[in-house]
Amino acid sequence: MKMPKLNFNIHHLLTLASTNDLAKQLMEENAVEGTVVWADQQTKGRGQRGRVWMSPAGNLFCSIILRPALKIEDLADLSQFSVLAAVAVGETLMNFLPSSCQLTYKWPNDVLVNGSKISGILLESSFDDKAFKGVVIGIGINIQSAPENLTYSTAALNQFLNEPQTAGIVLNSLLKSLKKYYVLWQQNEFPSIEEQWRQNMKPTQP
Repeated sequence: MKMPKLNFNIHHLLTLASTNDLAKQLMEENAVEGTVVWADQQTKGRGQRGRVWMSPAGNLFCSIILRPALKIEDLADLSQFSVLAAVAVGETLMNFLPSSCQLTYKWPNDVLVNGSKISGILLESSFDDKAFKGVVIGIGINIQSAPENLTYSTAALNQFLNEPQTAGIVLNSLLKSLKKYYVLWQQNEFPSIEEQWRQNMKPTQP
């Protein structure tokens, strides 16, 4: 089977209010699939339900535009991209983490290492009455530092490593993983992606 093409076009900025906001703007302006907005620092980063996402320099903040072939009546399938993105993030992290670390997924948008949140995902879609336009996948990964004084435990990638990694290196690995799982999704292989996610899903609290 011929592999679908996905080429990434990276827009790298030093400081930005929100990578998702700029990516959504570019998507409305017909930016091509695979457009990536990457910022060294965000001043108004956000997570699910408008929560603040702490965005100091040294961590990874990026948003990727995808234009999957979905019809308006199939938009419920967009939730699959939360799973797809989480598995891509998980694979990326395990490319760097020692095997002793335990990686888990918490629905709908968290990736944890040893029970502590290390990454969050924010999906935002665009469509009108006639057609689905695309989805922005916003991803934040704690690399150099993790926020403190929160109601939950947090972690940063470099605290587990002998050789610290940079946001650019992690982004390169992330895009490779995201492309791999997006191609699988295009080939109707989502069940295999979901199974990988379920095998590492954090148990629901009673």
